[in-house]
Amino acid sequence: SSDVCSSDLLGKVAPRLLPRLADPGIRLRTLLALARSGALARTDTAGSGAARISGRVTSRTGRPLKEICVFVEPVSAGQSGRSFVALTSKSGGYTVRARAGRYHVIFLSVCASGGNFAPQLWKGAGSIGAASVLRVRLHQHVTHIDAVLGVGAAISGRLRSTGHAHGSFAGECIFAQGTGSQQLFVGEATARANGTFRVPNLATGKYQLQFSGGCGPQSSYLPLTLRKSVAVTDGKTTTGIRVSLRPGGTITGAVQDAAGQPLSGICVAAIANSGNGIGLDVPTSANGTYRVEGLATGSYQMMFSTGCGNNGRYAPLTLPNSLRVTAGKTVAGIDATMQLAGAITGVVRNSRGAPLPGICVEAFNPSTQGFAFATTSASGTYRAGHLPAGGYQVQFIPGGIFSNCGNKGNYLPVSLSATVSSGKATSLNVALPTGGVLSGVVSGAQHQPLGGICVESSSPEGSQVRTASDGAYSMKQLFTGSYDVGFAGGCGNQVSVAPQAYRGDPTFDAPRPVQVTAGQTRPGSTRPCNRAASSLGTSPTGPDGRFRGSASP
Repeated sequence: SSDVCSSDLLGKVAPRLLPRLADPGIRLRTLLALARSGALARTDTAGSGAARISGRVTSRTGRPLKEICVFVEPVSAGQSGRSFVALTSKSGGYTVRARAGRYHVIFLSVCASGGNFAPQLWKGAGSIGAASVLRVRLHQHVTHIDAVLGVGAAISGRLRSTGHAHGSFAGECIFAQGTGSQQLFVGEATARANGTFRVPNLATGKYQLQFSGGCGPQSSYLPLTLRKSVAVTDGKTTTGIRVSLRPGGTITGAVQDAAGQPLSGICVAAIANSGNGIGLDVPTSANGTYRVEGLATGSYQMMFSTGCGNNGRYAPLTLPNSLRVTAGKTVAGIDATMQLAGAITGVVRNSRGAPLPGICVEAFNPSTQGFAFATTSASGTYRAGHLPAGGYQVQFIPGGIFSNCGNKGNYLPVSLSATVSSGKATSLNVALPTGGVLSGVVSGAQHQPLGGICVESSSPEGSQVRTASDGAYSMKQLFTGSYDVGFAGGCGNQVSVAPQAYRGDPTFDAPRPVQVTAGQTRPGSTRPCNRAASSLGTSPTGPDGRFRGSASP
């Protein structure tokens, strides 16, 4: 059987491409790269109850075709948001697991290491408009979704530089995407060092050509998309495509450790401050030097981190000042010294000394942009590591109204300061205070308990609860202070009620504040809850859905 993969995994293995995945061509191109690299092999995210789609791909002479990409693409983007793909085996067979739905099935030979075959949709269609839609149901196995591929079209040409210096074009990607109803047809190639290229595996139609780095050695040229599409015909090669590429800007420098020794395998990235792009990670060489090329004119932030062959305990580094880069020119001498990473460790407890699991810990230094996140363990311990030296604001955040962290107990967040030294761990323990509680009972005009009433306080965290069937409610995680409390229907109540603020104010202009005290629970004693009860009058709603009438005192 063939390998199965899904675009669900793109967020894990190709996060930098996510902002562009709305484009079907970019999405297919990304899946192609991941499928061929094996990153998605033996992965199935279709879930339980998935359908199976299988078939065989051959040439017109009956020869089985290996490594043909078979895409199962939702007819409607809102159907599932997932595309599934398989590579054909030596026998030309494939099997794709997909969710129930309506799909287009696309056969692309661009995945294969050789040959030139025209892509098509099932059943032999040359465009989306002419394609048959495949409908699959849960647990269904749809067979004989076959394809017979004919000889494809190709585009050939040559790249040249607009600058005085003519660098190598090796590693320059050429990507051809079908236009209009052929947007699911794609082809790609890599230019030779002298700039010549040939893009095979195209079907009769028109294609938009895109040129960018990333298919080999680092490109020194700016990306380019041709405005005019190129027409091709099956079995023929469209020749004479001449493309001029502009050299991009370059940043060079060296990276060393605190002792002055060069560091190889450090990732160097230039991030555009405009947010329009990022220089992909470039590793430092054996002598610690680096060269980031192909940058558009603009301002860039330089970042250095481990992970490109160097897995030492070095803290990530962001240079404090931005660099101004001009296309065609070089900014030299942008050096960096990597320090050993520090850490903040400790234990989080409650006011009685019991460890608190599931508390989120965030450490941030606005100067160095150092950041770490951790969650306390079952024993309340945490470690926020990989931090550059410097001062940090450390926040300990419980769940509930403050965050999605796992601990939903009645605790309040705490913010502390800590200083981190290079290569050392700073100990920082904390006890989270118990939050205040505001509770009461909501009843109707006849003193009957009202369930499903929304109760909201003026807490800046937006604390809102609803009453139980007996009218009781309880708000927790409140800081010491005065709170306005309001009551209204809309949280599941069975009768229409008139909203009011505590105590008996239907206008909400002069509510009576409730004083809440947050403090620790001392051993042997119980802190009483702050109480706010209310009685609501019942009243029909008006045509606009708002409550009418007054509330009972």
